[in-house]
Amino acid sequence: MSLKELLSRWTFQVFAPGTLLRKKYNAFREILEVDLRSMELLAGLEEIYTGSETADWNRVAFLCAELEREVGEIARLLTVLAPLRCMGLEEYVRKIAFYIDMGLDTPPPEIAPPYCLSREEAAGREKLAGGKAAALGILAEETDIPVPPGFCITTNAYNYYMEAGDLRVPIAGLLAQIDLCDREGLSLKCEEIRGMIRQTPVPDEILREMEAQAKKLPAGPLAVRSSAIAEDGESSFAGVYESVLNVSPENLAEAYREVLMGKYSPQAVAYRILKGMTDEETGMAVLVQPMVRVKAAGVMYTTDEDATQCVQGVASIYSVKGLGESLVSGRARPDVFCLTKEDNPHVLLRPPHFDNPRSETLLELGRIADKLEHFFKTPQDVEWGVDERDRLFILQSRPLRQNATARDISKQVPDNALPMLSGGVRISAGTAVGRIVRNAEAIAELPHGAILVTETLTPALARHLDRLDGVIARRGSRAGHFASVAREFGLPVMVLDEIEELSDGQEVTMDADTGQVYAGCVEELRRQDPRREAWRGTWAAKRLGAIMPHLSILNLTDPEGDNFQPEGCRSMHDVIRFAHEISLNEMFSLVGRSGRGLGRVKKLTSKLPFVLYVLDLGGGLFSSVRDAKSITPDDIVSKPMWALWWGLSKSGATWDEKLIHVDWEEFDRISAGIFTKDSKLLASYSIVAEDYTHLLLRFGYHFTVVDSVCGGAGPNHISFRFKGGGGDWDQRMNRLAFLRHTMESKGFSTKSRGDMLTAQFTHGTENETRQRLVFLGRLMAHSRMLDLKLPTEETAVELAERFLEQDRTAGEESP
Repeated sequence: MSLKELLSRWTFQVFAPGTLLRKKYNAFREILEVDLRSMELLAGLEEIYTGSETADWNRVAFLCAELEREVGEIARLLTVLAPLRCMGLEEYVRKIAFYIDMGLDTPPPEIAPPYCLSREEAAGREKLAGGKAAALGILAEETDIPVPPGFCITTNAYNYYMEAGDLRVPIAGLLAQIDLCDREGLSLKCEEIRGMIRQTPVPDEILREMEAQAKKLPAGPLAVRSSAIAEDGESSFAGVYESVLNVSPENLAEAYREVLMGKYSPQAVAYRILKGMTDEETGMAVLVQPMVRVKAAGVMYTTDEDATQCVQGVASIYSVKGLGESLVSGRARPDVFCLTKEDNPHVLLRPPHFDNPRSETLLELGRIADKLEHFFKTPQDVEWGVDERDRLFILQSRPLRQNATARDISKQVPDNALPMLSGGVRISAGTAVGRIVRNAEAIAELPHGAILVTETLTPALARHLDRLDGVIARRGSRAGHFASVAREFGLPVMVLDEIEELSDGQEVTMDADTGQVYAGCVEELRRQDPRREAWRGTWAAKRLGAIMPHLSILNLTDPEGDNFQPEGCRSMHDVIRFAHEISLNEMFSLVGRSGRGLGRVKKLTSKLPFVLYVLDLGGGLFSSVRDAKSITPDDIVSKPMWALWWGLSKSGATWDEKLIHVDWEEFDRISAGIFTKDSKLLASYSIVAEDYTHLLLRFGYHFTVVDSVCGGAGPNHISFRFKGGGGDWDQRMNRLAFLRHTMESKGFSTKSRGDMLTAQFTHGTENETRQRLVFLGRLMAHSRMLDLKLPTEETAVELAERFLEQDRTAGEESP
């Protein structure tokens, strides 16, 4: 701040304190608004980091950019409010933002040739050829396993295509907006991206290399298949991308675009986001092969530890007539074979109608299973086909994803828990408790924890992975693409004939291991969701974790500490915390120093066991207490503050007067076991006027902020913010469920991010607004220690209903 600005400010303070106060108050109100937006952005990033919400990496970058902008605005406003305390703060914000931007930055994609590789050149070059083409290329080069000829259009070609068409920036903008809970929005944004690709021509440089490679293949139609980076590797991407079959060579460019568009199908985008991968790191290569005219095709698991129909640990083969697409899409019920893996395999299981146990194709698959495991050093998930000349081809080989084998259910389920349905076939192991949904399109409208009942296990179900806790289908097999994806995510899936016995909305417990379904909740079979833990190991989670210290770690814990200065800010959270403390202190200390035109800060004395300091902006307290150092609730004139206090004091909640309710989190950090109960560091604060109140109320390990205008002139509003708690993450989420349920029943609109809840009530009359404030006071009193009593969300909702019933009775006594 310049010397001229400082002199101007001092002039205002000496000769026009009222004008200065109004200027500072306006800045203070703006800080509160920007503070709320900043905390919402920060809570959104924390929610993504903990795995409570899944989002594209572009969403992370967008939230970080918005947070940097809002916190920069906080620093600017704080300089207006308290210039001497905040000199240099804006520079420190820019420094923190620099470190965040460095962590978000990714290297530019490679766009230089080669744009095509022969099958042999693709061998083992996953970054250029993608998982599928790299694996088949190395098999063709280093083994005698039969692989069709072909070539690969590289990931560099994809990157060049995106750059030449100026697609990368608009696609990133759309991906940043995706919310997996909004299924319609997901589909619309994916279709918009696919439309961009559809309208973008393939650059001539890529076309020339494609045409040259295509001429080297045998004449006839082509199969054009996805081969993205990470596909068929650590992640399968089974069935979420697209293949185009029976393509005439002159239509190769169009088919190439179709496969690129498949990268942005709703199921592909949802799968990638749930796996914690970025759009850039999953570049799309495309494998082009002569079309194999198959008479039979299928899938082979070279070591099937999860087999339920034969001995575990042997090879399982799933076979259908014609193309294997009917099998992997979940539409067809295959013939199942089990056989040993050796030079002379033995068939252990075959369908009753199959009368040729010495089929050369079957035995050759057993021999190939053994070769593949020795070559890749891990069990494989293999797609194969037999053409009309009885030639066997391996069309794909990727690491096999398996999950837990069956448990001894008799040791876990109580004797009185009898299954309502039995005889199901395990597709993916595990158990789930949830409510039945019979319409996949309705899943997005339900809370997490649905069990989908469906006719077929189609790959499109992958878009719902984050909403489902289980799937029960009438048709499908372990060889389907969705089955592979379900096993990756630990999602229990089973096939059961009598699905008509399951009603929409019915709560059941499904056990895919034993193929049984129980009515209601069998608590012994409830399990932790493995998806949140799986998220922590993803690339995106680790990368976000590296920048979280610059985002949410709180270093400024002691407002009286030497480091509570702008130079002590090491994170965006530090700046927000610094601004909140300084802005409150500035408003209170201003009138404490001069006292011109306003009452001084006063301590509220009451029977409730917490410390509250009140600042009157004018008309909020009776004039008779203007010079008093302390006040009682009877001295309050402010309409919104009086309504809140009535609700708090007449709530019927039990208060332990020996326990002073302060900010225990701050106490843990700074007290070293010694503090005074009147400490302003741990106290609650309120700013009041006749029709206005801003209340920061500290209870235990959480805080509540209420901002309200309540008067006849209007417009009236209530803004409510709640964050924190002393329980674990799930308990805190259950408390938010309690608050949401109660507040929405009273006409509040609510939004939650992480462990923070915000709520709004607007456009109410003075009486309606006053009634909601009384309700809020009761709610805050009853919910202050609630997270320690809410083991499940169901318990939270039941308790909310009881509270609402009690509130209806207590409402008759409202002021």
